[in-house]
Parts: sequence; C-alpha cells; structure tokens
Amino acid sequence: MERRELPNGVTLEFWDDSRRVVGDRWYVAVRAVVPVPLSDHQVDHVAPEVVEVVRNEVGENLCFQLREQKNFVAEAEVDARRRPRR
Repeated sequence: MERRELPNGVTLEFWDDSRRVVGDRWYVAVRAVVPVPLSDHQVDHVAPEVVEVVRNEVGENLCFQLREQKNFVAEAEVDARRRPRR
C-alpha cells in the first residue's frame, strides 16, 4: 500500500488487509509494520543461548506491527478509512 523512510533510517510499511464482507459493507484494516534490528546492545542482558534461538527463528529483525480495523464499513467510506494517518 505505502512505504515511508523515516529520518532514523527505519522503513515503515502500510498494508491494506481490507475485504468486502457482504453487499456494500467492508471490513477495513490497515496494518503498519516496522522491522526493528536485533542489535547486540539490545540483548546484552539476555542469555546467549536465548539470543541464538531468537536469531535462528526470526533473523536479525523483529517485526513490530499495529493494526487499525473497523468492521461493517459502508463502501462509500472505505477509501477514507484505509488511508494511513500522517
């Protein structure tokens, strides 16, 4: 849907998970996703074996996600509801 580069170098992505429910009614959902680098200084208080398991499972980035959603939205309101806020 949209991708923004933030001043701190992090990329913020917006995903549109909306879908028609019935007739002219929609489930509108916008998901914001930010990958957060898993750096050594963030995990220096965590046991090394735990850090290794996390890195093996998710890689070098953890993914923070926030979803805003509303159900049974009239079709005329869908575009306004799915626009990311500035």
